[in-house]
Amino acid sequence: MNIDEYRSKYEKESLVVFLDILGFKEIVKNGIQEEVLEFLYLIRSFNAEYQADLHLDQGVWLTGKIQPMVSSSSDHIIVSLPLELADFPENFNNRRSVLFHHINRISEYITHLQLLGLERNILLRGAIALGLHYHDWENNLIFGNPLIESIINETKLAIYPRVILSGSVLNHGANTFNIPESESHMFPVSSVFRLDFDGIYHVDYLERAFCLIPEDKLTEIKEIIEKGIRDHQSNLNILTKWKWLANYFNSKTIEFKTPKAPKHDHIYKDVEPIRLVLHHH
Repeated sequence: MNIDEYRSKYEKESLVVFLDILGFKEIVKNGIQEEVLEFLYLIRSFNAEYQADLHLDQGVWLTGKIQPMVSSSSDHIIVSLPLELADFPENFNNRRSVLFHHINRISEYITHLQLLGLERNILLRGAIALGLHYHDWENNLIFGNPLIESIINETKLAIYPRVILSGSVLNHGANTFNIPESESHMFPVSSVFRLDFDGIYHVDYLERAFCLIPEDKLTEIKEIIEKGIRDHQSNLNILTKWKWLANYFNSKTIEFKTPKAPKHDHIYKDVEPIRLVLHHH
């Protein structure tokens, strides 16, 4: 293949996610635990094939497979999802549907990874960006502006164990997110992303957890967060990450608590919030 053929095969407008394992140096220094190694292998074998039901302008629904490409080195994971769909007809140009579905899919994927990590005391942080991206998975050749943008945002803006939306997604989404009322039910962005206290949107992974996971499992997640806070009392940098997660978890316990007059079509989960008390030494 010549270079042009490589380009047309591997360079595509894509959603790109850069994920980082928080505190990886400490994890390695303290001796890699089995669960961390297991997680690193899980990521490598993680092959997400999603069915995408895409809405055509003519009102016809189509189904196609969406396959994110995943590359990872020791402490970070790069996921890219091209906006084109090979299984779809050439005239399929409802960009908004494609972008929304891909954002939904990639946030499902991120949620899955974050929860797999959390079950093993591993916190993930990252950012999603959009743009022309080169991802030759076989030769591990990966570059492009969205990758740079997501790495910078992961480092500078994400701070907490959350995967944030970069400017490229929000700006590109300005026309995408400007949705006519009649179609708004098809694009439930609010259920996928959460607006955080600092004005940054992030993948709302605990929303999905509270919707799908039974109460006893949620209590296990709660205990993992409590343990994270206990174990890092002397490391303020990591402690603030776990405390952020505790506050995020607590906000869900409030949202999902069964009210006095429950609605029949709502999901409720009654989980006690995490008590955040100051420890006096």
